[in-house]
Amino acid sequence: MPRYQATLTRNQAGRYQGTVTDQRTGNQIEFPDCSKERKAGRWIVSGKSTTPSLPEWFLEMRSMGDGLFEITATEDRNFLIRFPECEQDEIDGQSGIIGWADDVQLIAARKEKAA
Repeated sequence: MPRYQATLTRNQAGRYQGTVTDQRTGNQIEFPDCSKERKAGRWIVSGKSTTPSLPEWFLEMRSMGDGLFEITATEDRNFLIRFPECEQDEIDGQSGIIGWADDVQLIAARKEKAA
């Protein structure tokens, strides 16, 4: 089973809430107030973490077509967790988007590799 799980559901106010969970430790990063907006001609859902010990995390979800979505969670330009093939599913009795990932990427290492 992959180590990380991302979920995104709609709340009653027409906004969205997301969670990234480390399945090994049970630690979670909460994104309770995500909003939908157009960015570069596409709809995305994004929001910031409200987890007190992890305030620099940012969540973003975009449609990839054919019923697939991509969720990314980044931490202040240092870490990236990419959930590339998220699908619609039922989460706690409501429709949502769920995805899985095995590892965290170091963003600085990615930039050095590209250079």
